[in-house]
Amino acid sequence: MNHPLVIIIASMLVGLVILIGLGAAINRMDDWLRQREAPVSLKRWPPVVKDLGNNIIEVAIFGNARWDQVPMLMLGGFFVVAILMSFPVPGQTPLFVMGKIGLVLILFLGSLISALWMRSRHTRYRIDLTSGQVQRQSKRFGRPDKVKNYLLKLPVRASYDCQPKDEDRKDATMQYATCWLLKDDRKLVVVHKNQEEAEQFRSDLAAYGCPTQEPMPTASQ
Repeated sequence: MNHPLVIIIASMLVGLVILIGLGAAINRMDDWLRQREAPVSLKRWPPVVKDLGNNIIEVAIFGNARWDQVPMLMLGGFFVVAILMSFPVPGQTPLFVMGKIGLVLILFLGSLISALWMRSRHTRYRIDLTSGQVQRQSKRFGRPDKVKNYLLKLPVRASYDCQPKDEDRKDATMQYATCWLLKDDRKLVVVHKNQEEAEQFRSDLAAYGCPTQEPMPTASQ
């Protein structure tokens, strides 16, 4: 049991079991949070469309697809630091060991809070398809920001031609995006994770009276 190869293999197996178990726990917890419309999520949820009646729809966006990998990268970076700091240092004292443990805990809490802060930004757009009036409100950990009002060009149509015409401003993350053109030629943009998510979102929009068309006049955002 003290053979280095046995120790390495046993550590790998234990680590794999922990990772699988942790992944399953995160998925179950995230599903529980989503069912209860919690103000924070562990993973980014896909945007949803609701019909509010009277030709009004609500578009809810849970997190930013551009930042989708950032929380996991932050937590991954924490674990790398934790592993590096776990190696013994010659001449270390119990106080020094406690200091290292405290620093690792602080790094973990900082990474966790930062990740949850990114996942807690939920934005809702209330869109009147008749008048083109849009009310936008974002929340962080359930605390609402000020409501902002916009006016869309009529008739209200969504588009997937959302890239700026200026080559220097084009964004690879907008390969999958849905947008609406405002009266002042700016855009309201929803960035999707992949083509499947984008198609489902646009299908839901069309079902509630807001079809997607292409091309749409493009101006600077």
